[in-house]
Amino acid sequence: MGNHTADYLAFFVVLAALGAIAWRITGGFDAKLFGAVAIVAILSLVASASGKWTIYPLVAIAYGAMISWGVNEQRVELVNAGLAGFAISVLGFYLSHALTLLGSSAGLILFGVLMLSGGFVLEKARRGLLVRAGGGGQ
Repeated sequence: MGNHTADYLAFFVVLAALGAIAWRITGGFDAKLFGAVAIVAILSLVASASGKWTIYPLVAIAYGAMISWGVNEQRVELVNAGLAGFAISVLGFYLSHALTLLGSSAGLILFGVLMLSGGFVLEKARRGLLVRAGGGGQ
């Protein structure tokens, strides 16, 4: 199995798993939610196939759009999924590109600081967004 074939297979497995989770959460097929997940998954596939760091800002913008959509439609699950995806894209960028540019000990120290401060900031932002989305800051 070639490298790209494995990427495509993993893409479809993850997309199917996300579709099943969305089906379970919403109680049926939601075309908007499936479309949002598919767009982000396609961007992630492009990122893994190209190996370039420039895709990470696009993925972060896509997750930001998902967060905005969740706030506008008062859907807590979209806000949570968008913030989790944003955090994962930052983590992916750091582990695949930024960590290799730094020395190992400096990179790991900065990684710890990024996780602590980033987690605090994202949780504070998540609570504020959930209040705006009508979820009560859960």
